[in-house]
Amino acid sequence: MVNAQEWLDQNYPKANRQGLTELDISNKDLEGDLDLTGLSLVKANFSFNKINSIIWDTSNLEEFDYSHNEEKGAWDGSVPGHQFPKLRKFNISNNFMQLLDLSQAPQLTHVDCSNNVLTNLTVQSNNLQQLNCSGNQITNLSLKYSPTNLTLFDCEGVKFDKLNTVAPTVTVTPTAPTETVTSFVTAMPSSLEKGLGAGFGLMSLFAIGGFTWALFLRNKVKSMK
Repeated sequence: MVNAQEWLDQNYPKANRQGLTELDISNKDLEGDLDLTGLSLVKANFSFNKINSIIWDTSNLEEFDYSHNEEKGAWDGSVPGHQFPKLRKFNISNNFMQLLDLSQAPQLTHVDCSNNVLTNLTVQSNNLQQLNCSGNQITNLSLKYSPTNLTLFDCEGVKFDKLNTVAPTVTVTPTAPTETVTSFVTAMPSSLEKGLGAGFGLMSLFAIGGFTWALFLRNKVKSMK
């Protein structure tokens, strides 16, 4: 393994970093922490390394690949460095994350958090188009906005909380009519409806308070092809 900061300083000297907006250091066998102070990246690919933490300006970041980094623990959206006001595409797949809070990334269109050990996932973007959370242990999926823009929702292999036996209901604000989960599901894009229905019997609770949705799905796995 190679020290990440030393590799960066050698290959991207500080004197030459001004104006750098894209950084691809994927698959370099890097480990340790990164200090990217002074950079304002738009695209970053740090995949296939063992980068532990990053100090950087994320205000202009639009695409970030942090997959295959053996990252563990919780991704807290309130922590500096985990706030992405312009981020559209985020890949944090194939790590060991237990909690992923993307509440401070309101522009997300694509999220791939597959193959972690997630139990809690929060996404708050009205622009979400693709969500891959397969291969996790999610019991709490929270979406702030209606996922009407979704074209792909992959939850294959997810073991939702089998202890949650709350009957499917939707509670909405007084400005919108109350409706059932059944009518909500049929209103989804066909691809999303298939993603939810393929292999899972739904025993779920959707709760919308101030347009915040909490989804709990009961584990009732069926054969999947």
